[in-house]
Amino acid sequence: SATARSLATSGYYPQYDAELFDPRFMGFGTFNRTGLGGGELELDTSFAAVAEAGIKRGAGDNSSFYIGLFLNYGLNTINAEATAPGLVRYNANSPSDFESQGALSSGYAGELRLISYGLKLRFAFGGF
Repeated sequence: SATARSLATSGYYPQYDAELFDPRFMGFGTFNRTGLGGGELELDTSFAAVAEAGIKRGAGDNSSFYIGLFLNYGLNTINAEATAPGLVRYNANSPSDFESQGALSSGYAGELRLISYGLKLRFAFGGF
């Protein structure tokens, strides 16, 4: 569940070229400290291609030091299809109660793949 400090809504009617900022019971106006109904975050399992290369050197008796580079590249997208556009949706049954959805399922995020890369440092005891 999410909350908003303030949410201002209006409705534009092109046939009259008019924008209405009220009536409030129809969901138009400024709403303070609005509780937005939340949903569950739905993510899929990620499959990744992994590459790593590095150098291992002895650092004394039964210990070693490793330095390397790694790359993990997501092979599939993890976010679900967009259910409806927008972050805040209009509820026709109860216009002053707004429904929200996360940015990942709003259609704004596009395809989401997990990608990570970096430098790996390791000090090992016991000759590993």
